[in-house]
Amino acid sequence: MKNLVHTPGQKQRKAPKLTYNKRLALAEAHKKYPEMSVREIAQKHNVTPAQVRYAIKQHKEGTLGKPSVKQKNKQAQALEQKKSELRRQVEDGSIRASLSEMLIEVLARIQIDVDMPVKEQVTLIDKVTRAQKVLLETDISHKIRNPHAKVIVRMMRMLEPSLTKREIVEIWEQAKDMKD
Repeated sequence: MKNLVHTPGQKQRKAPKLTYNKRLALAEAHKKYPEMSVREIAQKHNVTPAQVRYAIKQHKEGTLGKPSVKQKNKQAQALEQKKSELRRQVEDGSIRASLSEMLIEVLARIQIDVDMPVKEQVTLIDKVTRAQKVLLETDISHKIRNPHAKVIVRMMRMLEPSLTKREIVEIWEQAKDMKD
């Protein structure tokens, strides 16, 4: 895309209308980097300085507007597509492989990026391991078929953290047989 900042000797043209998200990004960039000039923000985002000033003004006045219905519909449609894709992955078991890959990627990124703060490292690892734990609990819940299965699994894991999925299901089956 062409540079939209006007320089002498260059033919001026009307800049395209900015979306709500773009105007919001410009205003947030100005807020986040107050040392950057309007012109620098404009060059970075490939818009005109006037568009940056206008977005900042709208943001300060609270008249930035709202995302269009079309944008909301696109976001909702993208979300639904992602959900159905994830459901398919859960059903065919490939989501476990994806989570394992994510954990490997996170660990590799931590080892490569020596400047990454420890707090960020811990947060990344925690997110992936929490996702794996929830997936495991959900998987076991489907096998046990009890409305309180997640609580039961958590209690078993608290008592014996090294239990495998198969062992938890076996313990559950034995307890169920004892009850009958």
